[in-house]
Amino acid sequence: MKTKQIPNKVWIELDRPRDDDHANQIAKLINNVLRKIDPNIERQFFWNSEDCIWCIGNDFGYITLTDNGEWFNLDYLGKD
Repeated sequence: MKTKQIPNKVWIELDRPRDDDHANQIAKLINNVLRKIDPNIERQFFWNSEDCIWCIGNDFGYITLTDNGEWFNLDYLGKD
């Protein structure tokens, strides 16, 4: 019986912004980082100013990040 391979992960956590302008600046920077790592990445970080919380998602939906961060698959993002 084969055991399921658990992927290596990397955590990206964002600071809470001072205001909406700061949130937009942080989101722009982290989304640039994600695109540099993987130009095909579809999810983006964004600040929900109504609920004062970071989110990640795309046109098909999003999740709120109650702990200000998200796990990413390091095996996929770090591949040659």
